[in-house]
Amino acid sequence: MPNVAVDQSKLVTAEDKAAMLRDGAKASIVAAIDAATTALLAPYPRAERMSFDAKAAEAQAALATDPEAMELATVPLLTVECAAEHGGANTSTRRGQVVAKAIAVNAKAAAWGALAAGFSGVRQRAFAALDAAEGRDDVQAALDTALAEVERMAEGQSGAAYSSEATTIGCAGRSAVTM
Repeated sequence: MPNVAVDQSKLVTAEDKAAMLRDGAKASIVAAIDAATTALLAPYPRAERMSFDAKAAEAQAALATDPEAMELATVPLLTVECAAEHGGANTSTRRGQVVAKAIAVNAKAAAWGALAAGFSGVRQRAFAALDAAEGRDDVQAALDTALAEVERMAEGQSGAAYSSEATTIGCAGRSAVTM
């Protein structure tokens, strides 16, 4: 029988396989969360999405100011958006429009923040469960639980505007653990 040298560094151990399973499950969870958030943001053009944080900061500033004394120059994005949406207006009317827009922006920012925090919590709990998983069944259970939670959260936020996307959110990141 010939003497065959085996390069031990090329062997895939049970620990390596378990790590690959966990990594694949983690990637599936991240993909599902990305798919859910992408679907929820689909109605907004990229340029508008890029302005969300700045508009949220302006909204907080506008709501912390007496509307009668508000200087529109201190909230330029909200002012320009109101002018584009409503057309010409005197300063008093524009201030009222900016306050109404600030209330809406503030509510959306709070809702988005809560949703993002929820997704983050699901991801963190799932990753901890995956790190503690002792076998394929544990990995699959953690993955299934996380994907179901992501789907439930996305469907809860979908609303009528997102109904067509909501039916595919859960499937986008769903996968089975295989070796």
